[in-house]
Amino acid sequence: TVSSTRSRCSSLVERSCATLPVQLSEASSQLSLQQLQHRCARLKALLSRLRFPKPSHVFAFGSWHDLPIRATKEHVTAPVSQAELRYLGGFFDGDGCVTATTCKSGCALSVGQSENNVKVLIHFYTTFGGGIYSKTGGTGLTKAMLMWKAGGGASKVAASRLAEVCFLKREQLLIASRWPRCKCRREI
Repeated sequence: TVSSTRSRCSSLVERSCATLPVQLSEASSQLSLQQLQHRCARLKALLSRLRFPKPSHVFAFGSWHDLPIRATKEHVTAPVSQAELRYLGGFFDGDGCVTATTCKSGCALSVGQSENNVKVLIHFYTTFGGGIYSKTGGTGLTKAMLMWKAGGGASKVAASRLAEVCFLKREQLLIASRWPRCKCRREI
């Protein structure tokens, strides 16, 4: 799988880096600084060419989850405490985004995280609905990106709740929560 391939590559790089000081001390009389810099540049070039596909599943909370985790109409959101809401608000202030849909019929909310932080995206999903999708594959040592996204009624509810606790994106969330259904009432 992609995770095991990435782990093997990371392990190889870590082992190489762990033995680098020993190799440097033994080879320091033989290799110049320029030669070492050249080797590092070649390694960086190799890493930049390693491409990993978008993840098709993720591991969180002790089980595997297939991606995408799609939004469903029958999804029941979990109750959330004020402390948990502030936690999610902090993530949204840092990594969240409010966008108008292409037909301007509403707004969508999204939060992007690396595949290592899928737990927070699942928390957004269980709290507000929406879905979790693969955004990009990994490159070299850069992890794949995942995204929680909510639109329609779920985004209005999420925007309203998050506006209570967010600081940086409060104005955008208030606009999203009050987005008029009637086209004649929109001012864009």
